[in-house]
Amino acid sequence: MSVIATVNVRDTLRFRDIQFDQSKQGDRISFAITLTGTARLERSWANGESREIESNGCPRGSVWAPDGLEVHCSQRELYNGSVPWVPGTGTIGDVVAMGFEADRDGARTSVDFVQTGSFVTEAGDSTYFQFPKLGSLYSPAHMRKDYTHDLGEGHDYFVPDPLGLIIEYANLRLGSRLDSASDEPVSTQPLAWVRSDTGDLAPGGVIVDGLKSPTVARNVFWLALLGGAVVGSTTIVFSAWRRAVASWRDARRSRRQ
Repeated sequence: MSVIATVNVRDTLRFRDIQFDQSKQGDRISFAITLTGTARLERSWANGESREIESNGCPRGSVWAPDGLEVHCSQRELYNGSVPWVPGTGTIGDVVAMGFEADRDGARTSVDFVQTGSFVTEAGDSTYFQFPKLGSLYSPAHMRKDYTHDLGEGHDYFVPDPLGLIIEYANLRLGSRLDSASDEPVSTQPLAWVRSDTGDLAPGGVIVDGLKSPTVARNVFWLALLGGAVVGSTTIVFSAWRRAVASWRDARRSRRQ
C-alpha cells in the first residue's frame, strides 16, 4: 500500500492530508507515527505546568485529530523510530497509534502535533531552519511486502511502499532569498519539498532578508503503516504519485488566481 502525506511545518507539525492508496469504503486503516527528540509531544503548558494525560495516553492538547480518527499515545524506547532489539540502546520517544475507517471518498485523514521544540533560530536578517526528519522505517525493497516493525503497540507495522512526502512551509517573501538549502525546493510559494519513496527528508537552510518563520530541530520522525501486504507495482504507484504532485500544484495555482 502506498501513502502520500502532506505536512505543514510551522509552530506545529500538521499532517493536513494523509492518503492511503488502493483502499475502499469500509476498510479499516491503522497506522502509527513515532516522534523523538524535539519532535516529541509537548507535556507542559506555557506557564510551566504539566499537561494532564488524557484517557488515550496523550498529553492534553498535544494531538489534534478529526472526528472518526482514534488515537492512542504511548512512550517507548525507540531506535531509529522502532523498538530496539537490545534494550537500553535507544532513546525514549512517543508512539502515536491511529485508526479510522475509509468512507466512500477513500482513505484519507489528518492529524496535528504540538511538540517540545521549535524549528527555527534567528540572527539579524537571517533565519536558520532545520526541519524534523520525516520519512519511513527502513525495509529492504524486496522484503517490504512481508517485513514488519515492532513499535511496542502489540502490532506488526508494514512500511508504506512508497511513502510520498510533500513538506510545505511559508511563502518566500519578495526581497527574501533561500541560501544554503540542504534540499532544493520544488516551489517557493510556498516553500515546498517533495520526495516519493521510502527514506527520509529533512530540509534545512537559511532565509536571508527578514522572512519571519518557524523551524530547527534534530529529531527522528518516521511514518509506518499497519495493515495487509503491500499491493500494486512500482510503475502504477509512481504514476499515482506523479498525479498527486500535479494535483497539488494545480490547487496552488487556482488559489493564486
